Amino acid sequence: MIYSLLFLMAGLLTLGQILLKKGASKFTGYQFANVIDFIFLLLKNGYVWITLIVYGLAFALWFFINSRTDVSFAFPFVTASVLILVILLSHFIFGEEITIIKAAATFLILSGILLLAWK
Repeated sequence: MIYSLLFLMAGLLTLGQILLKKGASKFTGYQFANVIDFIFLLLKNGYVWITLIVYGLAFALWFFINSRTDVSFAFPFVTASVLILVILLSHFIFGEEITIIKAAATFLILSGILLLAWK
């Protein structure tokens, strides 16, 4: 059961990142006169609200997960999953390039995370 919860957590965090990027793309080219203008534009952006809901659910789930397993296991597991999912989805949804350098760096990061999580 814990693995299902960890994958759900990774899915929520990945969804939050994708929604955040979609919301941020709405601000391309905007010139903000001040912080207040920026905040009002944020409040009018539907992606911002959906992202906040997704991250709120993720927070509650993370709290539950931490009551059931070691954070030294759960955090690296979720981090590795999110890293892979965000890179793949940003490629397919936003057309972001996956270069050899990015792939190699991701592999090295994942190797370190998995070593940390090794029981």
